[in-house]
Amino acid sequence: MRDYVRETVRFNTTPDARVPAFVLVPKNVSTPAPAIVALHDHGGFYLWGKEKIVEVPNEHPVLTDFKKQYYGGKSIATELARQGYVVAVIDMFYWGERRMLLDDDPVDWRERPASLTRERIQAFNSRAGQSEQLVGRTIYSPGSPGRA
Repeated sequence: MRDYVRETVRFNTTPDARVPAFVLVPKNVSTPAPAIVALHDHGGFYLWGKEKIVEVPNEHPVLTDFKKQYYGGKSIATELARQGYVVAVIDMFYWGERRMLLDDDPVDWRERPASLTRERIQAFNSRAGQSEQLVGRTIYSPGSPGRA
C-alpha cells in the first residue's frame, strides 16, 4: 500500500499543447503542504519521461535499469512524496507521452507495451536523438510561436 496518492492530470500550456503530469500527494500530510515541481533528466532516453522519477506499476525492466544507472535506483519524486512533499512531475517536451512520434512509426513505439525489447527501445531513442537538434532549431527559430 502506498503512502501517497498518485493523480494523473493534463493541463494546457498553449491552446494546442496539453502536458501530461503526475501529482503525488502524501496521504498523511498537514495542509498547507510543501510542494515541489520535479523534472526528469534530458538525456537520450526519450521513451519515458515522468516515469523516470516516479514509481509506476509493472515498470519496464529497461526503465528500471536506467533508474539504477542514472538515479541510484531511486524514483526521486516518489521519495520526496514519502518525505511529505506534494510533487508535480511533467513529461518534458520530446520525452514520454510528449515524445516525437511520426505517422509511420510502429505500434510498439506508440503503445510502449511490456513486451517492447531493449533493442526496440534503443532504436527509438536513437531515432529521437538524431532528430532532436533539428526539432529544437525548428520550433525555437526566430519568429516562430514555439508551441513546446
